[in-house]
Amino acid sequence: MIRPDVVRKYRFRAICYLSCTMVLWITAFTLAIKFTPANSLVVTSIAALCLLVTGFNYAGAFTTLCAATLFRNEATRFNLEADISSPRKTIVVIPCLLSSNRVIDSLLQSLLDHYNSSKSDVAAFILLADFADAKRMDEGILNLDAALLERAMHGIDKLNQEYCNVFGILVRQRIWAPAESAWMGRERKRGKLEALNKFLVDSAECEFDIVKCDLTLLANVDYVLTLDADTVLPEGVAKGLISTAALPSNSEYTIIQPGVRRCLNEPKSVYQWLTTSPFPPLSILQGIFGHSKFVGKGLYKVRDFNARTENVFPSNWILSHDVLESIHVRVLTIDESCILESNPESFEEACVRLHRWYRGDWQNIPWSLPSSIRYSIREFKSLRRFRVGFVGAWTIFDLIMRSIHAPFLMILIWISCLCKGGKTFLLIVLALEFLLAFITFLSKYLRGEEEAWHSRTFCVLLGATFFLMALPAHVVMAVDAATRSFWRMFISGRFRLQWKAMAEFKIEKSTQRYHFWTFTPALIFGLALTLASLFKHFIPGALIGVLWLIFPFLTSLLEKIRVAPHLQGNYPRKY
Repeated sequence: MIRPDVVRKYRFRAICYLSCTMVLWITAFTLAIKFTPANSLVVTSIAALCLLVTGFNYAGAFTTLCAATLFRNEATRFNLEADISSPRKTIVVIPCLLSSNRVIDSLLQSLLDHYNSSKSDVAAFILLADFADAKRMDEGILNLDAALLERAMHGIDKLNQEYCNVFGILVRQRIWAPAESAWMGRERKRGKLEALNKFLVDSAECEFDIVKCDLTLLANVDYVLTLDADTVLPEGVAKGLISTAALPSNSEYTIIQPGVRRCLNEPKSVYQWLTTSPFPPLSILQGIFGHSKFVGKGLYKVRDFNARTENVFPSNWILSHDVLESIHVRVLTIDESCILESNPESFEEACVRLHRWYRGDWQNIPWSLPSSIRYSIREFKSLRRFRVGFVGAWTIFDLIMRSIHAPFLMILIWISCLCKGGKTFLLIVLALEFLLAFITFLSKYLRGEEEAWHSRTFCVLLGATFFLMALPAHVVMAVDAATRSFWRMFISGRFRLQWKAMAEFKIEKSTQRYHFWTFTPALIFGLALTLASLFKHFIPGALIGVLWLIFPFLTSLLEKIRVAPHLQGNYPRKY
């Protein structure tokens, strides 16, 4: 149980944070509306609606910066320095798809890297595997599956022979999913982890058709550390997470979430150097609300997690399961223990990932509704009822507001360019965008997620400029994601779990260009804004249109140019 004084402290912080956000939101909206080009009531109303959305994100970023300064994550340092006398059995798992030989080789290398960084703290290293989606199950597909499975199992045998017998692979066969019109693993990644948890709690419940590992390694497991295929696990991180989870003072936390930093230890492109995560540090949420958000990579307590999430999620609905799991269980973020991830290598790859995130956020909308409405939906009626608190609903609302920021920003730019007296309004809108990027960076810097102050400050300004140039692509992504999600949720009921692994995307990208997200929107919006601004003799608008026009060519160039070594982040492999 959480101590009453701790509950009161975090309740006071949450009230302060939410109240300040609302006050700043209203203030920003009131001040900005005064500079709106007042050509007509319709234009003013549209601008007001857009300012409500964008103003929320500006206010939230500023309040988060204040919280990063005032509210510290007090429990972390104590947890890491505590002496844990009774170690807990932990396994590392990588949910994955067996889609090609190159992917399998990369997965086996990831298992070996995790073993080298945490072999003294972890009992087993397991691949949780499905086969790639298939429209039909013919002889060619079955032969390919057999070849891929043989390669994966041979790789596991080789690792067990060369190192300790601690590696394994669990494989599920495909089932027919009518809603997806495909043969696929049940519920994708969430289904794999759910099947693993049931198997660890009760070995009689085994959804895996192939289990190749020493079963004694899976007996009496206390914790599971789940990682993505491209995640780097530095030395000492697993020990820090396990030690923190084992503390009696952290018994109310089900998930221990490590910090996530960008990994730039090898030569990368200018594009990767410019891009950064738009989300604030997870430790700030920990300091405000007393619990944080799960990002799909972290350590969880098997029995507690299984008990709290059993029969609470509908089938064929959830794409971003980690956000919902953060609502159903308590999450503790650890600042000192960080895992590393690389930014997307290309703009097309970033678009595919963002589009999936946006769809996942929209499909979580029912959890922000009152329970009486949520459980009246057909897919929810048979589930175990769970009351989502205000903080959980706020989290979903905040993600939705972030996902629709680009379309409303686009409308504000068009209003500025087409309406008389819009120059001042345009300058305010652009200044707020740069301020938003800088405030987000400053929040990360104060929490230690950004280390190179001078070079990264300049990079953030360039990154904000790049975002404005990429605005047409972000608009198309956001509108498409929202439209698809609502259609699939409430009308068709199909393709809610549509998803493409980054490894599959990279293979496809090598044979065909994904121009839709970059070339087409930039040309259409850029040409239209340039011509409209020139007709209105509005030079700033024409310049923005030209930037949109050159964006596809500039992006291709930035993806090819390598960053100078002294500008790269140099995060160590040990924390």
